[in-house]
Amino acid sequence: MRRRFHTLLILLILPGLLAACSGLPALGRASQPADPLAIYRQAMAPSQRALLDELPPLPDYRMEVQVDPVEPMLTGRLTLTVPPEPDGSLLPEYYFRLYPNLNYYGGSMSVTLATVNGAGAPFDYHAEDTAVRVVVPPGAATPGEPVAIGLQWRLRPPVWEDERYHLIGASGGVLALPAFYPMLAVRDPEAEAGWRLDISMLQGDSTFSPAATYQVTVTAPISYQIAASGSLLSADALPAPTPEGDAPPAAPAMKAWRMVSGPAREFALFLSDRFGRAETYANDVRVNSWYRLGDEVAGRAAAEYAAAALRVYDTVFGPYPYAELDVVAGPLEFRGMEYAGLFELGTQLYREHADELEFRIAHEVAHQWWYNLVGNDAVNAPWLDEGLAEFSTYFYLQKINGARFAERLAQRRWQAAWELARARGLDAVVDQPVSEFANNYETIVYGKAALFHYELLQTLGQEAYLALLRSYIERFRFGEASPQDFLNLATELGGPQVEELYQRWILQAEAPEENAAEP
Repeated sequence: MRRRFHTLLILLILPGLLAACSGLPALGRASQPADPLAIYRQAMAPSQRALLDELPPLPDYRMEVQVDPVEPMLTGRLTLTVPPEPDGSLLPEYYFRLYPNLNYYGGSMSVTLATVNGAGAPFDYHAEDTAVRVVVPPGAATPGEPVAIGLQWRLRPPVWEDERYHLIGASGGVLALPAFYPMLAVRDPEAEAGWRLDISMLQGDSTFSPAATYQVTVTAPISYQIAASGSLLSADALPAPTPEGDAPPAAPAMKAWRMVSGPAREFALFLSDRFGRAETYANDVRVNSWYRLGDEVAGRAAAEYAAAALRVYDTVFGPYPYAELDVVAGPLEFRGMEYAGLFELGTQLYREHADELEFRIAHEVAHQWWYNLVGNDAVNAPWLDEGLAEFSTYFYLQKINGARFAERLAQRRWQAAWELARARGLDAVVDQPVSEFANNYETIVYGKAALFHYELLQTLGQEAYLALLRSYIERFRFGEASPQDFLNLATELGGPQVEELYQRWILQAEAPEENAAEP
């Protein structure tokens, strides 16, 4: 691990000089409108705009990003305004995750400048370079006041020659940029540094971040299209450089996309000059399906499936909060990956695995409730969101195809897979970190966890079970829940029988039966 510590005292005036040259606000100094939430309401579904008034103050990102998708290279600068601590205390440091530096992401990301409330701040790297610590200089912060942290960074995404499972980088004409910026880590007094800096594995999700609000401006070549979290406010061609002499003016080559999102768990970004787009609506939510040219039929189907899933989950769980949901085709083979207000689907789902497209979409749409609305530590307790997202497809099939199809899903997809794993000695405790699973991750974290929810549904009845999930959302909306939080709430509403189910399905593993014939 490289270890660097920067005092940066000679750079105290650099943010202001940079802003003067670029026309952007100085790092760490963001002006506030009369209604600081007005711009974010534009990213919310019309029926959900008042939700912003019910939430506590959230971290607020303001970002300017320049993307060269050919190189590829990304340079960015942000100001993150962190609300004051409830007890008026001052934190001595803040940690940000640099997820592209995970070895299986394959990117190279570095911070080049840090400030706290406009003052140059020291920073160094941690957690195998996947985190940067920003130290608050003496006297830079005031008790009871927000803290504005400015960062400049560079990211070189990897270039992949194939179209296999790649979470970040350029592949197949798509530049995938999830977690492209330094992301505020989650504070946890039980963690070694007081912040969660865990490193996951490729088979599981990597990011764990608090909900925040976002204003993001991305500059990229005008020939590209951008699919991103949140809503687009404007997209303007930038003037070409002034020609010399009598030379005719050059056509604008760059474009600036201005976007807003939040409250959201993260902000994801995808660029391509090969995107087509299909559009439909689910109630007051616009669904955008971004597909590669040539996949128009599957691309339109993806939009309709996502809209259908939104309607179902709106009914059973409660409203989806945003004005838009984006479905993006990318290099994930036949799998999917969830982000806030957006999810990615592997391009194989639009072609040779098109028979799986609807189910994958139903699962990924459910993550907008289980991961985004209610956050959890996906590295150390991945079952909490994956089990619920998987089981949510039961209600999708129940509403779309009928109860018989939903029961078939439970028996053939989850029960049969778990019984086979048990017969092979691969049953495992569900409530474990990603690193504790080998070749049984999906069977246990998805399937066995879904069986727990299925048994809970049978025990409580559908009305009481759904009341439990709605209470879960209400209590932890845009916060983070732990397995114990879910158990406490479920026991509170469902009684001691819930704890018995939890012990059996989540905390225990069954040994294979002697002489049991392998299915």
